[in-house]
Amino acid sequence: MSSPLSPAPDATDPAQPAVAVRRLTLAALFTAIISAIFVDLHILAVAGAAIWAFANTLHFGLVGLALVGALIGAPALWACWKVVVMALEAERNWQD
Repeated sequence: MSSPLSPAPDATDPAQPAVAVRRLTLAALFTAIISAIFVDLHILAVAGAAIWAFANTLHFGLVGLALVGALIGAPALWACWKVVVMALEAERNWQD
């Protein structure tokens, strides 16, 4: 496994393996978007249910609800972003 700081393989050097780059087609992009939406909706539903349950169990007001929403919502949004990135990478590098 090469490091990101290692030099790029030379195309004229036969000892270096050729790196095949697969372009993202419309079908692959559509598949990645649909799968990311499917997983992200589940993440957001669980985060929303956790926020609602935690805030209502402890009888928080609006300020407490906003605080709990920020504490649970920020990692949930980060997880949603990572799902989108991983879905696009999976569709781009499907042969690996």
